Amino acid sequence: MIEEVEWIFAMHCKQFVLPARYQRMPIYLRRLPRVRAGMLYPRHNRLLQWLGDKPCTYEFLTSVWQEGGEQLLRDLYALYLCRAITTSTRRSKYTYEGAASGARPFAATYPNSDANSELPTGDALGTAPAGLQ
Repeated sequence: MIEEVEWIFAMHCKQFVLPARYQRMPIYLRRLPRVRAGMLYPRHNRLLQWLGDKPCTYEFLTSVWQEGGEQLLRDLYALYLCRAITTSTRRSKYTYEGAASGARPFAATYPNSDANSELPTGDALGTAPAGLQ
């Protein structure tokens, strides 16, 4: 429940500060955020899939992120508040051996994620539900 409050805060606060290390060091997935699947937009599932496949740098993420840098920072901030990401290999609980074999740990957990399909791009990344726009 507290992670859902943190998630909502991160998605709607006017100012947020992601620690600078997340922009200069590889970002590792610790675990999935403990929020209801309905709170995640398709872009979040895509971000979790990237981070689940391998550690990603902020530079890489900005090169493939189509929503703009501020939205990426906000989404990373939400994952940071929920303690789902880290820059420390020691704190990363997810092992990347399974991802190397093609396993996608998110497909069964989040219904908007399909391990056997291409990741959505462009306008297919989703927007906020009508009540949140």
